[in-house]
Amino acid sequence: MNKIMIVAVVLLVGIALAFGQDSAAKNQLHGFVEQETVVSNGKATPQVKTNITYGGKGKVGAYCFAQTSRHFSQVYCGVTDSPKKWLEVGVAIGAHTGLNPFQAAGFIWTGAPVGKKFVQNLLLVEKAGKWYRDVFGVKLNDRFTVSLASQRYRGTGPRGDIKITNRLSLGAEVNFSKSSSFIFGTRYSF
Repeated sequence: MNKIMIVAVVLLVGIALAFGQDSAAKNQLHGFVEQETVVSNGKATPQVKTNITYGGKGKVGAYCFAQTSRHFSQVYCGVTDSPKKWLEVGVAIGAHTGLNPFQAAGFIWTGAPVGKKFVQNLLLVEKAGKWYRDVFGVKLNDRFTVSLASQRYRGTGPRGDIKITNRLSLGAEVNFSKSSSFIFGTRYSF
């Protein structure tokens, strides 16, 4: 399954770069490639994630999300609708490691800036259950952001991000739960 995930990530990045060369598509294609390392219980687990969305406000679009690590891999592709700038909904089919590898999933993303403050919420519902990530942040200036992040299976804690260039950023997060964790990584956005 991990080999399939690596191929999927490479294909998704290739598609993003190909579409990114088309000036008409540049305004429609958005996404990221992220490498992060989760440190918990004295063990470091690196993982790679990518998300590519094609579409815009008020338009039906498409997206693919892939994630792979030593212990878990998943890939989902589907359709999205963004009826408002702050709202995106989607449905997808995909596969992940586990007893029931083939899944259907739906998601709701909301996000809205209020001055230098922002809130983002992501709820994913699949056969295996619900997953969420909530981020409440403050943009200190054009380079630095501090946030409070809460994610299922990780817990809640502070997060900091530093924008290195318009597309590249570094981030670190500490989550407190039964098993606290420290996460750090880099993200390339397009």
